Amino acid sequence: MPYTDFVIETQTIDWALSDGVEKSVSLSSDHKRPPIVSVSMTVVDASVNFFIESVTITTATIGCSSLFNGVVHLQAISVR
Repeated sequence: MPYTDFVIETQTIDWALSDGVEKSVSLSSDHKRPPIVSVSMTVVDASVNFFIESVTITTATIGCSSLFNGVVHLQAISVR
């Protein structure tokens, strides 16, 4: 499969303590089906885990195990 068969999206998300432990993020690429989504932190904090709660073609909901203040990186990939 050529690379043109994929939709690849990355985002940098500012996460504040006031955001709580769940945040919905709009996906800006033209995904035709729900993408595979992963998240990671800029600063490694062994006391916080991030996970994907749900994904649609337009939105990813990210959860974290405790309050966090920092930057989270999102990657989404789907097949055209």
